[in-house]
Amino acid sequence: MNANDDSTASDGDAPPGSGAARSPLGALTHAIDNVLALLAEAQAEADKAGPGAAPRLLAAYRDRFHAAMSAFIDALADALDRAPATLAAASPDNPIAPLIAKARDLPLFRRAQDTLANTDDARELQRVLLNGRGAGFDFPSLLLEDYFRETVFVRTFRSRVTLFGEMLRDEVLARLSGGRKEVRLLNLRCGGLLELGPLLAHPVCAAGAVITFVDESTSALRLARQNVERKLALPPRFVRADPLTLSDSLNRPHQPFDLVVTFSQFDVLPLPAALTFARGAYLMLAPGGALAASGYSPDVPRGERALALGLLGARVNCWAEADWSKLLGQAAFDRESARFQRRPPAALAILAQRA
Repeated sequence: MNANDDSTASDGDAPPGSGAARSPLGALTHAIDNVLALLAEAQAEADKAGPGAAPRLLAAYRDRFHAAMSAFIDALADALDRAPATLAAASPDNPIAPLIAKARDLPLFRRAQDTLANTDDARELQRVLLNGRGAGFDFPSLLLEDYFRETVFVRTFRSRVTLFGEMLRDEVLARLSGGRKEVRLLNLRCGGLLELGPLLAHPVCAAGAVITFVDESTSALRLARQNVERKLALPPRFVRADPLTLSDSLNRPHQPFDLVVTFSQFDVLPLPAALTFARGAYLMLAPGGALAASGYSPDVPRGERALALGLLGARVNCWAEADWSKLLGQAAFDRESARFQRRPPAALAILAQRA
């Protein structure tokens, strides 16, 4: 049988317990039907109970819904291994299209899509991921958002912000402790800037950090200006350019930097583009300078990676330290002195010295 033959998909219609084997796509269809049926049941009960019942209903449905979603993402991972083309968001036969349509109503999903498209909502996405925001009394949306906030991806994002921010603050402090009056930082893509919080809140860092912000979005640069100008003693600089191609840009800053900082730029870059980006960052560093980055480790469950690919259309990188070390070495960084910090559930922060 051809590996792409979906003729066994009808097995997905077999009743539970019948013993009939399901194809990966059949199992996925069955799992998504269970999720959608549970959402419909929850909506019907919420319509009768009214907004005041939301906390009670959330507690009543949480375990069942999380179990249904866990079964769904496991089935999705299996199906993606077998029929990735069928699960492309634009495919008319995509069995997860109903859930994609429902997820599009979520602020969390919309902002993640906007961020992947390099629009101006990255800052707001970070704040939603960190602080939460109710979805109103659309009870299925409350259930979905409650589930997504407990995924390893989202919990790791919160860990990453703190881990990366503390690492960056400590590195700037270490460089200032030797008597230097300033440390020059190049921040590639503004995003939410929440990862700069520990640095901006430390009086020594705020007095000695000179930061150049780079983004192709004028509104992102404007928001960065509003957020940091009064917190830094030395005036920051704002450059409109694509961070991915900055080293070749006419707008490239000409002075070398002590630190090149990128919180999430590596998350969805294919390896060739990630290597080009790392090499560009290397060219922007002064001797003794370092690249500060962060990412997801392979501890992110396989099903959640499939969920990101199926719903967002993005393959999120989950690299081990060995993968990072190889990439950094190919980009001419001193891989032997690269430092890795970890924080559960799957956060990595990386500091790589220029060789």
